[in-house]
Amino acid sequence: MKNSKLQFIKYDVEQLYFENNSNFVNKSKNIDVNPKIGHKFDKINDNQFSVSLQVLINCGNKCPFTSHVEIKGTFIMENWESKENIGVAKENTLAILFPLLRSCLSSLIVQGGYPSFLLPIVDVKETE
Repeated sequence: MKNSKLQFIKYDVEQLYFENNSNFVNKSKNIDVNPKIGHKFDKINDNQFSVSLQVLINCGNKCPFTSHVEIKGTFIMENWESKENIGVAKENTLAILFPLLRSCLSSLIVQGGYPSFLLPIVDVKETE
């Protein structure tokens, strides 16, 4: 088996935010929370970089809560910014971090007293 050129070093939870919306009135069984997902890459050096991935749920009085979760992963990959490596680096790091973000958000919402919520699977590389 061939080793990956990409190494996942660690991740940190940078922000967990949850606030109940006391003005929310549930008029239907379905609630469209419309999560906003974003990511950012930061160079540490030629072979090391970090990736921040975040989700925001804030739909005013149409949601029972507001939530924001941000995690940051640190990775190593030789010449990660090169033309041949950048696509692999972006796609794989986001694929590694997304399940972690999804789990943090789900736990936060359940701890807030709501039924389990799973962030839908999305193509994270297509987010901003």
